[in-house]
Amino acid sequence: MKKIFFILCLCLVFAQGFAQQKGTVEYLEAKPGIHPIMLNDSVTKHLKVLTPIGDIKNGDGYARLDEDYCVMETANLEDVLTTFKNYKINNILFYVSRTFKQECFEQLKKMYGEPTLKDGTYWWQSKSYALSFEFNPKDAKMPGQAIGLFMRKQDLE
Repeated sequence: MKKIFFILCLCLVFAQGFAQQKGTVEYLEAKPGIHPIMLNDSVTKHLKVLTPIGDIKNGDGYARLDEDYCVMETANLEDVLTTFKNYKINNILFYVSRTFKQECFEQLKKMYGEPTLKDGTYWWQSKSYALSFEFNPKDAKMPGQAIGLFMRKQDLE
């Protein structure tokens, strides 16, 4: 009986690890963000790497990720902004320069698998989170810039 229980536990651990394997959309459940910040993290946990933008009212506000952390694998990101409510990160917006946008997209595919394309925007969606990436959005800060956005699916509804 102990052997069967042990084998079942090993199978469960293996299955759980496989379900959130890098290169699959399920990995978005494990890593929904840009290291070190992830969706639903407490902003107070990241005070050393986030700089508040404007006033924080009742735990709600905006912050910018310090420049040293604006990297996704080997793709440099121009800017990373977060919104938070009740001190919990609920969106992570990132801007990618023309130089690194294809490399960033390839890194996202390595992490989260193949996206779906809808109306010019690439989408990855897991059970709880969504990630969008657009190569040439109209609201980019600079021409040729790409924009990505990590968000909670509950905020899409």
